[in-house]
Amino acid sequence: MKKVLAILIAGIAMSSLVPAYAAMSPADMKARQQMVQSMTEGGDDTSGARATAMQEAQNVAVSREIPNPTIAERRTDVIGTAVYPQAGPSAAALDAKNTAVSKDLSKATVKLGTPAAEQWLQHEATP
Repeated sequence: MKKVLAILIAGIAMSSLVPAYAAMSPADMKARQQMVQSMTEGGDDTSGARATAMQEAQNVAVSREIPNPTIAERRTDVIGTAVYPQAGPSAAALDAKNTAVSKDLSKATVKLGTPAAEQWLQHEATP
């Protein structure tokens, strides 16, 4: 019984090693290759290597339309990334804007709860 089971298992293992296409005739293999090629070339491929290559070509075409940055822009980028390595120039520009706004605000310190503070808050709140 053990020999029969061992032979059966060995037969299954050997049959799984033989590829399915090995049983095909050369004419069947050629027809299958043509079918696969026509399906590949015929349809719109939205995924895979062909779609990636098309997207890369579009990206390259768009990037060629964008002019190279000027020296001032590059300098701003370098300074921004040096000061704000995580956010870059956008954070540097926001910081510069916030600094300018804070310098424009009055520096008066008002103690809340006093009549002067109430008048000042009401004055600031009216458009």
